[in-house]
Amino acid sequence: MRSFIWQGTDRHGRNRMGLAPARSQRQLQQRLRHQGVITTRALSLPDWFDRLINPARPRLREQDITRILQRMAALIDAGIPLAQALEMLAAEERHGAGRRLLESLAEGIASGSDLSAVLAEWPSCFDELARGLIAAGEQSGELPALLRRIVDHRQRLAQTRQRLRRALFYPGLVLAVALLVTAALLIFVIPRFEAMFSDLDAPLPAFTQSVIDLSRWFRTGGGTLVPMLTGLLPLLWGFARYLPRLHHLRDRLRVRLPIYGGVHRRALLCRFARTLALLLRADVPATEALSAVARALDNHHYQRLVTRMVHELRAGRSMADAIARSEGFSPALAQVAAVGESTGRLPALLDELAAAEEGELERRVSALTSSIEPLMMALLGLLVGALVFAMYLPVFRMGAVF
Repeated sequence: MRSFIWQGTDRHGRNRMGLAPARSQRQLQQRLRHQGVITTRALSLPDWFDRLINPARPRLREQDITRILQRMAALIDAGIPLAQALEMLAAEERHGAGRRLLESLAEGIASGSDLSAVLAEWPSCFDELARGLIAAGEQSGELPALLRRIVDHRQRLAQTRQRLRRALFYPGLVLAVALLVTAALLIFVIPRFEAMFSDLDAPLPAFTQSVIDLSRWFRTGGGTLVPMLTGLLPLLWGFARYLPRLHHLRDRLRVRLPIYGGVHRRALLCRFARTLALLLRADVPATEALSAVARALDNHHYQRLVTRMVHELRAGRSMADAIARSEGFSPALAQVAAVGESTGRLPALLDELAAAEEGELERRVSALTSSIEPLMMALLGLLVGALVFAMYLPVFRMGAVF
């Protein structure tokens, strides 16, 4: 769906112009013709300009899209025609963006387009994997079953992402509190001790003097530099996705971090196994399935690894050999692939492996959260304790002298 600026004349010969969304210029002309306007000119707006002037375009969360697909599968499975099902969903939808999306889909289906073709006009809402599976469902006549599989797949991936967020949230929160407490001590508490020590003629201990110098630097400019650098790091991290080499380096670093890396690798394995099983169950050829899996992974390094598997499969190797030759996947995945290929149960075995890995991922995230909690508290205590000790060290030395 794009936005067009159009000019035309109405029934009375008056010039008209306006802004209207449409899937194509032809559809725009048909719609305006029904309103009594003959289009003389229509200009499609660039995507960035369209988003700028039309913020009401559907912006839905992942769970909203999953809910729409789930309800769509239930209605189609009940024997309701697709166009009517979409109209019913649009009438019941309370979310404004969801209602506009469903109305657009219903209009596309009513005009004779396939569901997969209509969904392709909303790539921000429906990814390539979902569109490809829906197209396969339309061709095989098993659209409701494939929609339910897509819903189940999206729900499991959402649970995996939630586990990763849980693994990072608490340590990040404690670290942020520790930095804020340290900054407050450097700005408000240390200067009072500095004023008290200025009346002493004796030199201060090196540790105390270093803390006072740090407080001065923080108050005279460092206090603004540190937040700027802290805010710049996430921007650079996000900007890396637009530079292929930096993107690859960033994602390679993500899977090699000491604590988070192992959890992230396991989450990628779960996503790989689930997505591949889903595509193979839909009778997608192995090379095409792996290509789709590569695009579905949110790690550029692993995308390259899976793309190499595709080349090896086309060169005549088995999937088990291709996986075994890859450095990023566990030997268990290669064994499962070998057994699955020999028995013809590869999708079922991949699902079983993914379920086992998801259980292990949940256990590791829980263990990581419980083990990192005392470490974070110890870090907080160490920072605050070091600053307090530095300020009271001259007092202890004075007491020892007298």
